[in-house]
Amino acid sequence: MAKLLISVRASLGTGEKCGRPPTIENGDITTLSLKEYAFGSSVEYRCQHYYIIEGDRKSYCYNGIWTKVPVCLEPCVITQEDMRSRNIDLKGESAQKRYVSHGDFVEFKCRSSWFQNSSNNYRVQCNAGQIPYPQCT
Repeated sequence: MAKLLISVRASLGTGEKCGRPPTIENGDITTLSLKEYAFGSSVEYRCQHYYIIEGDRKSYCYNGIWTKVPVCLEPCVITQEDMRSRNIDLKGESAQKRYVSHGDFVEFKCRSSWFQNSSNNYRVQCNAGQIPYPQCT
């Protein structure tokens, strides 16, 4: 993308400048934000802890408009309360609250004296803040 912008810039001369780059929810720009950016300039984004960036980390100034910015995907928060209501625990762990990044897997087990429902998967994946909790009966 950067090479494309440089070649476009060279063939068209100087393009329009851009104002401040767009902000992203649960993320920041890694450099000092300016009031104005030259055509072809870029900024790089990062997400807050436990959030996963989706899309190109960089956005470019192209004729007064910023290219598409990334999105920060929310982590899953696993609490004792959520697990207790489903009669499950984290397998091999006893954390009070656990953050699981988007795309990561976590494994549960039934609490003692509760039985696994054979139709449930006890190894599940966090998807943008949502986790499909299993249930023990």
